Amino acid sequence: MKPFSPILLLLLLSAFAGPATAQSVDDIIDKVYAAKGGKDKWAGIHSIRYTGKMYLGLGMSAPFSLTVTNQPANGLYNEFTVMERVCKQAVTNTSAWQQMPFNGKRQPEAMDAEAAALLRLSFDIQEPLYQYKQKGHSVALLGKEKLEDDEVYKLKLTLSQNMGIVYYYVHTKNYLILADEKVFKVKGKEVRDKTFYKDYVQHAYGIWYPITASSEGSTEMTYTKVEINLPVDAKLFEMPPPPQKKQK
Repeated sequence: MKPFSPILLLLLLSAFAGPATAQSVDDIIDKVYAAKGGKDKWAGIHSIRYTGKMYLGLGMSAPFSLTVTNQPANGLYNEFTVMERVCKQAVTNTSAWQQMPFNGKRQPEAMDAEAAALLRLSFDIQEPLYQYKQKGHSVALLGKEKLEDDEVYKLKLTLSQNMGIVYYYVHTKNYLILADEKVFKVKGKEVRDKTFYKDYVQHAYGIWYPITASSEGSTEMTYTKVEINLPVDAKLFEMPPPPQKKQK
């Protein structure tokens, strides 16, 4: 009997070991939600309010309150204060307005398409990965790569109705999302927005969330308070009427 080839042995071992160790997209997504506190916990959330501070660079910071809800309808409302002036942004599926009291502008106005499109990608409280097939999205595993010092899985989620693409960077050990990159088009031009997440903590409700979210630019948001399932008044998303001019 001839000696058994070491190369053949390795091939046989890899053939048997491969299916047992390979992970599918759904396996990874299941572990992502297990790491975030469980799918059941996330499924029970209909509104989240984040309170904290936004760092804008050049030593400037702004306290903010960000509310996301899917009841009675999808909506996102952001309110922050810069230089003692209160700024507001509100977006739903059908409307988008903002009030930025700078350069003489004090009245609310329609939001530009790029800002509205980006905020609409944040409507999904559970993340588009949750029950992605039922939502009409598709997900592909692009493999592993390095994100700074961490090894991550890179997932590509293609949103339904050509709304855009979201790339997720998932830690290969603890399965937390370390970053995502949103890619969408506005007036035929591709826009990219990459955000990094760190310092995950557990909420009393049972979910895990990152304290810090920072963009590739200079903006960083730090959450000091997170409130879950507070009632949200639909009037919050209605654009206020312009102030009446005083009669002389």
